Order: sequence, then C-alpha cells, then structure tokens
Amino acid sequence: MKKIAWLLLFSVVWICGDRMISNLLSQLVFLSQTKFSLLYKGGQHHRIVLMGNSRGDASLSPLDIEKKTGISTFQLSHKGLSTELIRVLWLDYIERNDPPEMLVMELTNLTTGHYLLNDLKTFGYWSPRINSLLEKYNYSGYIATRISKLFHFNSEILLRSLGFLGHSDQGKIENNIRQIDETLARDLLRRDIERRDIRPENLKALSVIVRTARKFHCRVCLYYPPYYLNYFRDHEKQRDELLAQVRGVVGEYAAVRDYSAAITDKNAFEDLSHLNYGGAKIFLEILLKDHILSPGPKFAYGSIAAHYH
Repeated sequence: MKKIAWLLLFSVVWICGDRMISNLLSQLVFLSQTKFSLLYKGGQHHRIVLMGNSRGDASLSPLDIEKKTGISTFQLSHKGLSTELIRVLWLDYIERNDPPEMLVMELTNLTTGHYLLNDLKTFGYWSPRINSLLEKYNYSGYIATRISKLFHFNSEILLRSLGFLGHSDQGKIENNIRQIDETLARDLLRRDIERRDIRPENLKALSVIVRTARKFHCRVCLYYPPYYLNYFRDHEKQRDELLAQVRGVVGEYAAVRDYSAAITDKNAFEDLSHLNYGGAKIFLEILLKDHILSPGPKFAYGSIAAHYH
C-alpha cells in the first residue's frame, strides 16, 4: 500500500509540476515579441504578410517596406520552413489575426523538408495543426508532448522567444551586413550542385495557401529569390522546373515572379543564396518598381513573370 501511495503522490506532483512550469513558460513565450509569438497571441493587423524560409527572411525587411510605402507589413519567414509548415502558419495566422490584403511568398521552400517542425512544437501548445504534423512526421515527439506538456518547450524556439522578451524580431535583418567572401564563393562554385526536387506535400500545401488566400480576397505574389549570379546559372534547370510546376498549380490565382538573377552586385549577398541587408534594400526597390508591394489596382494576378537574364 505504501508503494501505491508513493506512486500516486509522485504522479500528482509530476502532473501538477508539469502543468505549472509549462503554463509559466507559455506565458513567457506569449510575452515575447517574436513573429511566432505575435502570430499565436493574435490581434495582428497587417496589410502585407511575408512568408518563406531563410531566403524570404533575408530578402525583405518589413520595417523598410512600411517606411517606403506606409503599408503595415509582417514578416513570417523563418530559416528551415517548408511549404507544408508555412501552410500551417498561414492558416493559423488568418484564424487568429486579420487576414492581410496581400501575401508575398518566396518559393525555394518547396524543396525544403520538415526540419523546423521539432522546434515549432513549442507552438503546438496552441496549434492543433502543428500537433497534427508532429504526429505525422515525428510520432515519438508527438507522444512525448502528450505525456508531458513541458516537452513542447524543449526547443531552440523557446530560447529565441526569451531573447526577444523586450523587443521585436521584425527588424533583425538590419543587423545582417556580412558580405560574401569571393574566394570561398569560387571554391563552392567548383563543387557539384546538389539537386533538390519539389516535395509533393509542399506543392499540395502551396495550392491550399493560394486557394485560402483567394477565399479571403488576399492577393498573392510568389517569387523566386535572388541568387549569387554564377550560382544561379548552375541552378537554371531546377529553377525553371520549379516555376513551371508552380504555375501549373496556381494558374491565374497568383502572380509568379522570377528574380533569381535580378541582382548582379556581389556585395549584395551574404552567401551564394542569401542577400545581406544591403541586398534586401536593392531588392525592395526592384519590387517597388514592379508594383509588387501595392495592394491597389496596379497589382495584377496572372502568369506574370519578370526575367532578368
């Protein structure tokens, strides 16, 4: 009987402690000013939402867009996001916040796996959609979150959230002033290019994103981001195949733009596939010239493509 009593006592202490500490951590995450915390806190009112992986995050500054256009903009791009994860974040965003007038999304995430899912499980505390993906792709991790609420917070995202308790991460791109090392670039360009094909689940997710945006009368612009020029030339075939598949899926319901060779200034790049802040400012001017970031009548749907060959 004593063993049973001790077991019951331990279970009660474990459950209570697990719930108390996880509730405390959830409150800290909600106090944070990271993009994901703001998303799940709800109440955001932005006319433009930016989405993508690290290339989307490096390509555009929401603060610069607001300064140039006066249009409220929210950056939801993040390193390692696949299109399927972007679908989850997009659906959660429009469920908890005002739907934007425009969604601007980069496309290289179509070849990305679900590497960030384990970190995003922190927000599975509030998102059934994240939990559903966790169950699908990481069942043991999903079971762990069912057993212990604390396991939701066993991630880098928690540490990141704590780092932005007093300030927003929307302007962090401004700190990225590194320039590509040309010697390193030449060495990397000599290596064989790894082929990265579109994942079927990501293409399906893109279709859901575009159809949902259309339902909310939200204009969509999909773009292939700038690459370091010589690197881009080695990726021409992959890029063309990706854009062809995208146009086949979205049809006339989204603008599809190719900016892969839009920037030729080597100093605009942090590495072979990411802009630095100076490059992001150049890219913003290109988008403004093309009327991409205008929710008004100048923005057009359809199979529009801007080529910079």
